[in-house]
Amino acid sequence: MKQVYLIRIICFVIAISAINITRATVRYVTPTGAGDKSGTSWDKASDDIQAMINASSSGDQIWLAAGTYLPTVIAYNGTTSRDKAFVLKSGVAIYGGFAGGETLLSARNYTTNVCILSGDLDGSTGTDDTYHVVIGASLNTSTILDGVTISGGRANGSSSAFISTGTFEFYKDRAAGIYLRSSKPQLSNIIIKDNISSGGGAGGYFYTSSPTVTNATIVNNTAGGNGGGLFFYGTSSVPTSPEFSNSAFSNNTAVSGGAIYISSNSSPTFTAVSFTGNTASTSYGGAIYNTSGLTIDGSTFDQNSSYSRGGAIYDSGSATTITNTLFSSNSTNTGSGGAVYISSNSPVLSNIKFYNNNTPLKGGAIFMYGTSNAQANTALTNCLFYNNQQTNADTDNGGGAIYASSNTNTTITNNTFYGNSAINDGGAINLGYSSSVINLYNTILYNNSATGSGADIHNSGSDNITVANSLTQAFGTDGTDGNIVGSDPLFASVTAPDADFLQLTSTSPVINKGDNSKISGTSLDLAGSARITHTIVDMGAYEYQGTLPVTLFNYSVKKQNNKALISWQTAAEDNNDYFLLERSTDGKTFNMFAKIYAKGAGQYSYTDNQPIYGINYYRLTQVDADGKSTDYGIRTLKFDLIASEINLYPNPSPDKVTIVLNGAVNKAELLDINGKILESKTVLAGQQALTFSMTSYPKGMYMVSLWGVSGRVNKKLIKL
Repeated sequence: MKQVYLIRIICFVIAISAINITRATVRYVTPTGAGDKSGTSWDKASDDIQAMINASSSGDQIWLAAGTYLPTVIAYNGTTSRDKAFVLKSGVAIYGGFAGGETLLSARNYTTNVCILSGDLDGSTGTDDTYHVVIGASLNTSTILDGVTISGGRANGSSSAFISTGTFEFYKDRAAGIYLRSSKPQLSNIIIKDNISSGGGAGGYFYTSSPTVTNATIVNNTAGGNGGGLFFYGTSSVPTSPEFSNSAFSNNTAVSGGAIYISSNSSPTFTAVSFTGNTASTSYGGAIYNTSGLTIDGSTFDQNSSYSRGGAIYDSGSATTITNTLFSSNSTNTGSGGAVYISSNSPVLSNIKFYNNNTPLKGGAIFMYGTSNAQANTALTNCLFYNNQQTNADTDNGGGAIYASSNTNTTITNNTFYGNSAINDGGAINLGYSSSVINLYNTILYNNSATGSGADIHNSGSDNITVANSLTQAFGTDGTDGNIVGSDPLFASVTAPDADFLQLTSTSPVINKGDNSKISGTSLDLAGSARITHTIVDMGAYEYQGTLPVTLFNYSVKKQNNKALISWQTAAEDNNDYFLLERSTDGKTFNMFAKIYAKGAGQYSYTDNQPIYGINYYRLTQVDADGKSTDYGIRTLKFDLIASEINLYPNPSPDKVTIVLNGAVNKAELLDINGKILESKTVLAGQQALTFSMTSYPKGMYMVSLWGVSGRVNKKLIKL
């Protein structure tokens, strides 16, 4: 019986606990309130958000009806009305976007029913506004601020003045919008706009705080210091690592970091975030100034500008990764790095488009700089540079797309540079210093231009550049290190809005011409398609995804005794009719000696039973059923004249001897035993044999000497 009672008690406690869990309190707020303003229902809505926050416990919710709300309580130890702020409470969720009367959270519409948390206390354009609109300290991840607009803050106090919780200080020259200390709230569907600070972070200041920010708009905030939109600061023990997704920063202004300033021990992450029209008015980083860590994916930077360095990003941090992102129409007014300025950092940039960025000095898209103690090591993979410009004619400038300054080491793999231009040197790339290194692989440079030297690449007198398996306009030597120089890559489209812009066609000469060893760890191209589709990686940012007439590999020639074996293999064949094998003695004039009809994907081989003495040049050509042909290049094989292979008959001979000729023999001589030339005959082109008459010579030992391109060989002859 006791056991039964115990079980019933346990079940009762569990049931009560479940009821309590499901009955988290919801408090209701409207701008004017209703009824007794207790906040227990819409009919009794409070008009005081702070009172409802203070009355709530962790897990409670506060629902806000549309309208504008002002803070009512002086925060912490503040002394003036300007110290008023909405002070968040850990674990409490605040939701805006209600019309009033809803019974379900899902029924709200925060776009239509706009809720504004305002710091504009005097209701005018005056300066009697709160230093901070929203503040919070030690907020846990269950703390939610969702569906509100934060605006009208004016943090123009002294840089040494602050209000304090006793543990945390909130300085009055920063964070006019939202100020967080050691907090990790969820900020969703919020707008932070029209806030002003004399110091940094006009829109917000995250100090040792790592909120999760979703669907946020940070717009029109102005800082007299750094970070017009937001400022991040962490410590070694409590770093700042906020996560942003599906958000937008636009038209924010600061000295540096128009949208964001990333200070020490910070590592924000941005996914699907847009940065538009942000400005660094007197210094660096139109959108972002980074001194720490930074991860960006699937984002856009458009029309951001800086006075000096880095129209979109100034990056002097320690760990930067940017992927699947577009930089377009960013610029600097007086400096370098139209889109990105890299200073003593080693960023990894992949699957990025740089369109229409410009700078007056160096690097229309990217400028890189390092020191002897902190080299800038940049990796660029699957990137596309189009119509970036360097515009000032002063000397020592250049690099329409990229300028590599001192102490840099840059690896460029499977990039495409098209239509970039420099008033100075290096239409696409300028390697500006002897202490800089560029390794360029599997890359296309085409239709770039420079008023100075190097339409595609300018190298300032150093040998620190390696270009391999790439198509260039003029740089390098055609056929050396797998490079193609001066050929048209045959793009599907050269019109930027087209879906197939700068993608490859089936006849492009860069297909299957890259180096697979340079793309370790890269499985996708710029379009997100397979990086290798036809056995060997293509050059450029895009891999050709269509079907090729023939996918050919393992094309080789090798000796088999005194014969030449030509072999190749196909992985796929479409519309293939036959292969042609041609041979040349000089690598210029070729003669067809075999025609092999298509048999489907697999192994092919052919034996040349009579290679010439000297160098044999073999060329393989594939021909489609419609007559189109593809040249798969030349292979060479050298055969030396060998005495044992010379055919003289009869030997011994009573009257005459016949010599069977090989195409590489150009002269034959008959000599006596002392080496005296008795007869000499020139071998005509195509001649198969020649004869020496021996009737006028006495019996004895003689020598036949044959001359060819690889030297001379002698063969003994006996006269009977």
